[in-house]
Amino acid sequence: MTKMMSSVDTKKAVQIIQNIAKIPYIYEDSYLMNEFQAVIQRLQDTSFRIAIVGEFSSGKSTFINALIGKDILKHGVQETTATITEIVNDQGGERAEILFSDGTVKNLSSFDDLAEYTATSSKHHKVADEIVKVILHTSVLSFSGPVVFIDTPGLNGIADKHREKTLDIIQKSHACIYLLQKRGLGDSDTDFIKLLTKYQQQFLFVQNFIDTLQESEGETPTEKVSSQKKLLDNILKDCPGVSYQIVGVSALDALRAQDATVDTQENSEAERKKIYHDSNFDCVKRAIDDMVQENRKNSQQQRTAISVAIQRLKLAAGILETGKEQAQKDWDMSAEGQSQKKRGEIVQLLRKNMPVYKNKISNYITSESSRIERQISNVALERIEKVASEMENSIDGYTQIDALRQYMQANRLSTVINSKTADIEDYIDRRVQQAYTHLYQNMILQVQAYSGHAADIKILDFKQQPISFINEKFVLQDDEEIKNLEKEMEAEKVKKRNMENDDTQTRSQQKNLKVQKQKLQDINQRLENDFSRKRSYLGQRPDVERKSREETYYRKRTGLFSGITNAIFGDKKDTRTVYYEDSSRRDQWDNEYRKLLNDYTGKKGDLDRKCREIRSQEIYLENYLKKIVDNKKQIDNNIKVLKNQIEMQKELLQKQEQANRKKFLIKLKSQIKSSIKIYFSEASENIRDSIEKACASHLRQVESLGLQYYEKVIQLRIKFLEKNESEKAQPVTQTYQINQQKLNQAITELEALI
Repeated sequence: MTKMMSSVDTKKAVQIIQNIAKIPYIYEDSYLMNEFQAVIQRLQDTSFRIAIVGEFSSGKSTFINALIGKDILKHGVQETTATITEIVNDQGGERAEILFSDGTVKNLSSFDDLAEYTATSSKHHKVADEIVKVILHTSVLSFSGPVVFIDTPGLNGIADKHREKTLDIIQKSHACIYLLQKRGLGDSDTDFIKLLTKYQQQFLFVQNFIDTLQESEGETPTEKVSSQKKLLDNILKDCPGVSYQIVGVSALDALRAQDATVDTQENSEAERKKIYHDSNFDCVKRAIDDMVQENRKNSQQQRTAISVAIQRLKLAAGILETGKEQAQKDWDMSAEGQSQKKRGEIVQLLRKNMPVYKNKISNYITSESSRIERQISNVALERIEKVASEMENSIDGYTQIDALRQYMQANRLSTVINSKTADIEDYIDRRVQQAYTHLYQNMILQVQAYSGHAADIKILDFKQQPISFINEKFVLQDDEEIKNLEKEMEAEKVKKRNMENDDTQTRSQQKNLKVQKQKLQDINQRLENDFSRKRSYLGQRPDVERKSREETYYRKRTGLFSGITNAIFGDKKDTRTVYYEDSSRRDQWDNEYRKLLNDYTGKKGDLDRKCREIRSQEIYLENYLKKIVDNKKQIDNNIKVLKNQIEMQKELLQKQEQANRKKFLIKLKSQIKSSIKIYFSEASENIRDSIEKACASHLRQVESLGLQYYEKVIQLRIKFLEKNESEKAQPVTQTYQINQQKLNQAITELEALI
């Protein structure tokens, strides 16, 4: 049973590695120092770090969003994450930290504006240059614990050093989640997984896109996962200590079920629960729980880190052995130390031979490049010929013309050919990159072995030169005459559907006008009734009335003494009856009637105007409907004519087919295979030019870096000889031996800990 590693064991392992890093040979080699620093960081890191790896088209960002339960990170073919993103399992709520390259840190209380700091489409930041990484704090797992998920840049981005950044993250992580594309594992995956096993021993492989499998064609999630597991068993059979799980999921469905903003179909809560269940994403959560528990139980992250350190120590010991052998050769050829003059002659010889060896290196790289170009071109042509042959054989396998026609009408051949050519392009592109990477590494090793020295190695950063065979997808041409007739008929049907929609809309408008007209008639009737009622209420027009009133007036007195009386008392006051005509009631009646008539006339005028407008619209719609009916008749006639022409053409083909089905089947097969040959012939022509350009670009870069490295190593060799001109070679050999003993002792002590 594996024992649990204590904190004392971990500190001891760190101390052993730190002591080894003090050896001059180690700390002068930046590559080894970086490796050991990464191991120390992994040992001292109390959190469990899980790297998430996958190509752009593997759905990595969607997978991480599904883990979080929200659509946070940008995803899609064109949108890529431009910086490292860490997701910390934190039950304390959502927040984010933006770490800028100038050392400043910005805190965000929500993820709303996260794209401005992570995506290549940011409008305010040059994300790749300005931002080191983004740390998201949110609840990911059902339990609290120091678990960190790291979104790696990806495996496709050669030009952006994505591959090197991904490896650096994996070196500092404790486990790995590897996402597979819909097609499953490819050749490039195989090579990269084997490379990852040098740094990781715990893997969770996720077969994404199970929702897109064609179960009607025999593709089921269970069978897909089973087939990928067999491939993984074969890949990892020679990788002791590696453990893995594989699950099939639909990350998109899991995200849709958790985030309603992604659910374009507006499913109910119950429907989203079923979508989440069918996505199988709970298997991912359980597998992550298993990895965390396994790590807690067996200190897996510490053991894996120590295993990596042991591998690197063995590598360093091997290089020291080469150096020791070279030092011994120097001693042997020096005739017991030789003289200072002899060492000076060696230095002069090294300087003199530099142009010669640089020329040899250039010739070697050029020769190997030509070999790589020929080899990859042959492989590409073989694959193209193989696919072409497979496609032709698949056509030859049909014995019934009906089955072949059905196969072609479903465009299945086009789909298969386009998919296979895309796979070839991807395979050859990676083959070119790998071949020149190996060429560069072999050249470095040869220079190191020759000189017994090593120097800092520049990372090979190829200028992206994608391989492309053809410009267009494969499309088989059907019978043009029938195809054109069917297009015409479909166009006429579209016209007819539009006319029918117009007809429906016009009749609906007529119905609305009828309703409006009836409403106006009802209003008019109410207006007439209201006018009659009010007119009746007014009654008959009153006549002018004759009225009388008593009126006071003054008059002169009459009589004998009237003069005296008038003079004394004035005129005499008297009364009299006055008659007059009163027209006020009639005037009032006239005013009220005038108001009533004006109101009635105004409303009646408005109603009459609206009725005229409705009638005008009715006449327009009646004429428009008549035009629609006429057009529909014409379209129906056109469709009938085209249908008859198509039927006649098909009948002609059927008669030809029936006359000699075997001959017609052979003719159809010949037509299809001819299209296949033309397509792959163009691919073969284009492949040579594409590979030649890619190889020429990589050759220039490898040659330039190779010559620079050779010059640097020789200068170090000369410096070494000049420094030790007065010393014997034997003590130098002893130094190599002492350092080797230290490395071997460290390896033994570390192996005892795990």
